[in-house]
Amino acid sequence: MTDKDHHRRAKDLIEDMGKDLPDCPNCSLPMYRGDGDTRYCPSCEQTYTKEGERHLPKAGNRVPVPLLVTTILVASLLVLGGGFILLYREVQNDQKAAFGSVADVRGLDPLRDVDVKSMSRSEYFDLMGDRLDTDRLWQMERLYECLMIMDTYWDLADLEVESTAEGPVCFYDDISGNIYLMDQDVSRTVEELNTCREYVRALQDQHYNISSTGSFDRDLALSCIREGDALFTMRRWAEKELNLVQRSALDMDQVVYEMWMREITQLEYQNYVLGEISLFPYEGGEDFVERVHKEGGWEHVNKLFTEKPPLSSEQILHFDKYLQYEEPLQVENDVDIQGMELIFETTVGEKLLLEMMPKLRDNRIENISGIGWGGDTFSYLSNDTNFLSVFTTEWDTQDQNTGFHSELSTYLRWGGFHRDNDIYVNGVEHVALISSGNTTTMYLSDDRSIIDALT
Repeated sequence: MTDKDHHRRAKDLIEDMGKDLPDCPNCSLPMYRGDGDTRYCPSCEQTYTKEGERHLPKAGNRVPVPLLVTTILVASLLVLGGGFILLYREVQNDQKAAFGSVADVRGLDPLRDVDVKSMSRSEYFDLMGDRLDTDRLWQMERLYECLMIMDTYWDLADLEVESTAEGPVCFYDDISGNIYLMDQDVSRTVEELNTCREYVRALQDQHYNISSTGSFDRDLALSCIREGDALFTMRRWAEKELNLVQRSALDMDQVVYEMWMREITQLEYQNYVLGEISLFPYEGGEDFVERVHKEGGWEHVNKLFTEKPPLSSEQILHFDKYLQYEEPLQVENDVDIQGMELIFETTVGEKLLLEMMPKLRDNRIENISGIGWGGDTFSYLSNDTNFLSVFTTEWDTQDQNTGFHSELSTYLRWGGFHRDNDIYVNGVEHVALISSGNTTTMYLSDDRSIIDALT
């Protein structure tokens, strides 16, 4: 590369990072702040005034050694287009040094080494295709469809693999125990921050047994503590390990936003509700873990994975609910219809309801202690030809249940259903709403006779 090419590359990187660095009056490459109002050019090894008018003697021992080393290193990385921090890919000793500092910040000793390996996008998609839990995805499809969140022609299994816009920067694979770095055009800083975040996931996997509970809502809450812990640790690591020049040039919020946008699928990008659910473990999770850490340090964060995990998305949304640690109500769907088999049951939770119902969502800021959600159960039954979904919610008070029933009626009309006597229909499916005391039940089926029998 010529000096002109170096200059243009450096300028592009500076603009991308939002950093306004003055040019050297001699070689036109970026200068860095020295002592006081001076500016230092690592290429010419000269120090200038802030205005660049007076040429001072070469730096020599006038510039502190740590500052000189830092500015030369940072300038070299900028000119070569390498970003601010080198990611340690193949040098195992350097990897251990970087990961060791992450482990120190998190306060968890690594139980085994974690390797960082490269992976192409095609290899990533092949791996994700092999790892898909198709039964679980099918259940999620039916849940979203019966709650009128997602159209019936969407295929989560295909979209999970094929519609990811860019794929993650890197990811931790709990089967191999490795971190895989994708071949993507991102800065070295973003690569290392992502790798450090995934290393926290590796530490979690080494120390704690985290598995699916079978409840949509409780699994969402557990996802919040995993992602929240990783992001919160990553930020604290950056504050400790990045020097002043690096921190001033780095917009951490933008880096985190890039992580979110690279990891949500096209389906979630096009569907507001699913997009919000996908972002919740990052946004809600980091805020929740930070509050837990503020209450009792890393000891309390560790208890999130062992003694005191959040029990619902309600506890993530409303921290006082977590402090009270009141379990969600166990709601029973007692539906016995001859010839129909129960396929699966799950819990929807407050977060999904907030995003489904516009009025509930708009009022959530006012409802600091929650919207009165006590518990719910979604059941899916079918026979050879027809299906039935039963969604029952229980609320803290009768007034809250009455409000939810009214909002659910509006939600059905907004979703294309019209009322035919006491049944809502859209030409294909039939819905009945039954409210009693603190409880509302929604029955949905493609067979009107099933709904009639239940009502």
